[in-house]
Amino acid sequence: MVRKAGIHGDYVIIGVEHQSTFDKNMIFRILNYDATTYINQVESKKEVYPVGSFVFYTGDEEWKLPETLKEILYTIRDGTLYQ
Repeated sequence: MVRKAGIHGDYVIIGVEHQSTFDKNMIFRILNYDATTYINQVESKKEVYPVGSFVFYTGDEEWKLPETLKEILYTIRDGTLYQ
């Protein structure tokens, strides 16, 4: 779900996703959503608003995968595989 929201007179675009299963590529999918939203804003030649996405994980097991792009990049740099 994507919504434009006003916060203290400024607008932002907020993306919200529900995740109930493990997906090791979730960070990249969200990054793609955000990038696509920025590209669409620029191509429409209208004002460009900040974009933020949130994922709510509601699975039965504890989330043990990286939670941020930074964590994934450190994992890749160190050669450590995550599952």
